[in-house]
Amino acid sequence: MKAALTDHHLSLFNLSSDAVTTTVTIPGSPAEGIRLYQGVQTVTASGTALHAELPAASASLAPVRIVLSGGRIPVGLRAEVRDGRTVRLTGPSCRVTVSAQGKSLDVTVRAGRTTTVTVPRATAYPLADPALGRTVFPTAPLPPGMTDPRAAVDGDAGTAWSPGPDGRMVVDLGAEQHSTEIRTQWRGGHAPVSQVEFSLDGRTYSGAARMSARGVLRTDSTARYVALRVITSATGPGSLIALNIA
Repeated sequence: MKAALTDHHLSLFNLSSDAVTTTVTIPGSPAEGIRLYQGVQTVTASGTALHAELPAASASLAPVRIVLSGGRIPVGLRAEVRDGRTVRLTGPSCRVTVSAQGKSLDVTVRAGRTTTVTVPRATAYPLADPALGRTVFPTAPLPPGMTDPRAAVDGDAGTAWSPGPDGRMVVDLGAEQHSTEIRTQWRGGHAPVSQVEFSLDGRTYSGAARMSARGVLRTDSTARYVALRVITSATGPGSLIALNIA
């Protein structure tokens, strides 16, 4: 396995034909704060040791989820990051500050106990919706009448995607995902006639299914790419505030 740090983002590469489980050494100084990634890390004298697993011939890119700082962070402190706001701490007794997304909480860890910390008002990344913040198509130049489809997956209720005549957008989920429900939220509450298609490779789409009058599709599909096609009505298709996948 190969590893690299770029602007505190951790890249892992499994170049072999077998699944790999290993320990990745991440340099750092407790005095400058300990950056934690998804998973389990243990504080060492020179940084942390991260337990990492990767399937064969795969790669991952991990952002910093949580930062530990304040006072003396002891060697042997074990941190299990559950999501972007929750971490479980075990090991030597200490007093630390747990920070996530600009919010912080001071906590006391006692030897022999597990201290579960949830930072108030922080978001529990990674989110349950695999479409949120993902790459979408088309990109510029956009078809006539269409606005940027990123507005449908940015998590902001103040932005919306205008599909234009017979508009179609595609969300790249980053990897194959199993979906049971596709839900749309339209400005004004009226859902235009639309359908959803699925693809594993981004070239061949199948499983075209009409969404309900409420803008919901119940499904049992596995795909990396999900396409939403809006069939323009006489009154126009409106604007899509959110495309959610579960």
